[in-house]
Amino acid sequence: MTPELKSDITGCILAGGQGIRIGGKDKGLITLNGRYLSQHCIERLSPQVGSIIISANRNIPVYESFGCIVVQDKTDNSNGPLSGFHGALEAATTTFVAFTPCDAPFFPQNLVEKLAEPFSNDKVEIAVAVVRTKHQPVFAMVKSNLENSLAIFLENGGRKIRSWFDSRTCVTVEFDNESQFMNINSPSDLEEAELWSKQNQTTANNVKTER
Repeated sequence: MTPELKSDITGCILAGGQGIRIGGKDKGLITLNGRYLSQHCIERLSPQVGSIIISANRNIPVYESFGCIVVQDKTDNSNGPLSGFHGALEAATTTFVAFTPCDAPFFPQNLVEKLAEPFSNDKVEIAVAVVRTKHQPVFAMVKSNLENSLAIFLENGGRKIRSWFDSRTCVTVEFDNESQFMNINSPSDLEEAELWSKQNQTTANNVKTER
């Protein structure tokens, strides 16, 4: 990916959910190995994009302290992630917005580069990650000029990400490592993520030692 293209992509970390499946906690501020999940995501996404927006609806000062622009939902929060999509598309000053959820801190380090590839075809409007035929709709790159399209979709009662994607020119991008898209929805998921993170850090340290 060229530096010019990278600078024309805004990354958006979706942290505006209600965290119902994990006891109503603000998932972006759950700690993993001593750091917030959202901080892990910022660290992973920053090298891949020109700038980062965080979509959040509570604990705004905490998110702002990370040095990112924070955007709150303007539409009904019951719209789910699409409310965050809309806020980011409206706020972005770049051609593209690349989305990731705050509760999946291990996403690929080449996520954005791969999602950007289909846009060599000017007709493509959305690229979404697929892992072994399973769609990952909150891992997507979207042209920011679709903000009005999404606003109309939401005004008409639309809720499902896939339904909006299907109404546009959307392509899929294949990824093969399912564990990199692990998301944290429960205390047991968090325990698994901590173990997975430590194992991978040990492997990385061993590789460095061998070098």
